[in-house]
Amino acid sequence: MAKNLLCSILVDVLGKFVDGLAVENLKVGVFSGKIELKNLKLKTSALDGINLPVTITHGSLKKLNLKIPWTSLDSKPVRIE
Repeated sequence: MAKNLLCSILVDVLGKFVDGLAVENLKVGVFSGKIELKNLKLKTSALDGINLPVTITHGSLKKLNLKIPWTSLDSKPVRIE
């Protein structure tokens, strides 16, 4: 249940920026607090909402690491690298 909820949130948040991200193809270690996504393809519309004079024609992200301190969310930050 927790894994499905976390995967759904990741797809909702990152799906705006990344192509091909779906709950079915995410493998995450929910309780470890470490999530690693590799070889992500950026959507060409990823930066459209921030009004930058930049156009994405092709983009990729080699690795995205998330570290979520489940037992101390109120005192430790969630890290995105």
